Order: sequence, then C-alpha cells, then structure tokens
Amino acid sequence: MSYGWFFVLEILIKRRVLKAGMAHMKFNYSYILLGLFIVVFGLRMILSLQTESFSDSESYYTLRQAQAIHETGLPWYEDPLSYGGRFLPSLFLFYYIVALFSFFLEPVIAGKIVMNLIASLITFFVFLITNKITQNRK
Repeated sequence: MSYGWFFVLEILIKRRVLKAGMAHMKFNYSYILLGLFIVVFGLRMILSLQTESFSDSESYYTLRQAQAIHETGLPWYEDPLSYGGRFLPSLFLFYYIVALFSFFLEPVIAGKIVMNLIASLITFFVFLITNKITQNRK
C-alpha cells in the first residue's frame, strides 16, 4: 500500500529529478523510513479504532489471555469456558506484551495498539530485506 512511494522516491533520486545537489551525497533513508512507519501506524490505528470491539473470535481469546495474565500473572493453560476443559498450547509472549499495555490502557485498546504496532514494524523489515537484495555487489 504505502511501500510504492518509497520506490518512487528512490527512482527520482537516482534519476536526479530531485535536487541536483543531493545526487552526489549519500542519501539517508532513516527519515523516510520513520515517516513511512508513522504514516502506516497512524492509518492502521485510525482504521482499527473506528470500531469499539474486535472483529473476530481469535481477538477475544487474546483479550482473555491478557486479562488472565493481568490478574494472576500466568496465562490460562486450560480453558475453563469449554466443556470438560481444553488444553491451550500457545506462545504467550504476545499475551504478556498486551497485558503489560493493559496496565496503562483499557485492554481492548491495548490489544489494538500492540497488534497494529507489530504489524507496522513490518515496514522496517521490508526495507532491510529489499536493501539487502538490491545492494550493488561488485
């Protein structure tokens, strides 16, 4: 979605369409990358905060796990709401992060912020991967 602007800017810089004085300087992508991250994170937050609740049942499972960690310090390993109990194997680091944010914010908002923050961090990984692939290897 917003990655196309990064490539357009890179082409414009290489073709010297932008300032001629910038062509001989080594270009620092950190400001563009930070701006792109802020735009992506902002758009994701605007779209996700337009609803009061989550959009699927998986999110409520995340919310329940984060609330259990917030209250007891441990996640649920067995689901007390299912018939006869059900074992819940999972990686609990994400739930601990959401529980940490829920100390300061409402749990639904904390879940939305953490999910959108992690999804927006993909911009940095995409930049690192494309930078590694497109390096001049002479």
